Amino acid sequence: MSDPCLINYSRHLVRFEAGAHRRYLNDLDIPKNLFEAINYQKQYESTGRSLIADIWTKAFKPLLEALEGQRMNIFNDDEIHNKLKLAYYRYTPKGNISYAKADKLFRFYRSLVSDGYVAVYQSFTSRATFSRQLNDLLAIGFSKAQLQNLQGNGNDNVVPLLQVIEIDFSQQHPSDYVEPQAGHISQMYGYGNNVSRFTA
Repeated sequence: MSDPCLINYSRHLVRFEAGAHRRYLNDLDIPKNLFEAINYQKQYESTGRSLIADIWTKAFKPLLEALEGQRMNIFNDDEIHNKLKLAYYRYTPKGNISYAKADKLFRFYRSLVSDGYVAVYQSFTSRATFSRQLNDLLAIGFSKAQLQNLQGNGNDNVVPLLQVIEIDFSQQHPSDYVEPQAGHISQMYGYGNNVSRFTA
């Protein structure tokens, strides 16, 4: 674990672990007997699927669904204001461009950031107006979960776990990693050029 290459590979990565409780095993009809479970996994993965990946995906399905549709990070007010202006403008009778709606929605967004979703929701006497302005923000790329997570604590420019997350089960380790092989005669273990061999 002290190899610089491995440390560099893992930089900026996050590990998500899920416990596969009995109900997950029941839902997938996985045997409870260890040897039967091993045979089940071999048969399951002979079709090109990954049992571990499928169990993980099932466990994290609620979180992944909450993140669906998110396309914007809450980092830069100017970026958000400009995106609102691109989506919500109109021409006045004199031919000028009016950004009144975009400016109003930006103030609504800033109130969510500064006061939090719940406080802003409670301050609106018209739920229809709140919903309409919320839907206008969703239309430019926010997810509802992202906006609901705003707490009004002054640190909402960064929303942990609600940034776009890329999950790639095909790249779970560096390309030169040597996976340990089970065996009674000899076994390899280690990483990259730092590989040891022992004989059982």
